[in-house]
Amino acid sequence: MGAGAVGLSAVMAARVAGTVTIIAVDVLPARLDLAAEPGATHTADGREQDAVEEIRRITGEGVDHALDTTGLPPLTGQMIQALRQRGTTAVLGAFYGFDQINMTAADARVGQGGQAGSPHG
Repeated sequence: MGAGAVGLSAVMAARVAGTVTIIAVDVLPARLDLAAEPGATHTADGREQDAVEEIRRITGEGVDHALDTTGLPPLTGQMIQALRQRGTTAVLGAFYGFDQINMTAADARVGQGGQAGSPHG
């Protein structure tokens, strides 16, 4: 989630690591256009479509790994919903101290593969 500088760096790293399907999600069309250059194979415009539905359409069952580089709690929740069973997540965006991520109990079970975070973004 997020195709700014950090998100595009993550796209590039995924490509170098040999990832076959790389999906960039953002709300700015220019960022999504740019995402193909470092290696995104698909994009989803969060303003024009439901990003989780689009990710599931592309993958069939959700993603193995997902990163949130935005620091926006609603997008972190979407990232979790986009995971396949036992998928893993990492939050790289910086949250404010009292931000909350809303998700269902089912969403919490999906990502049993693990979560990671960076306390300073």
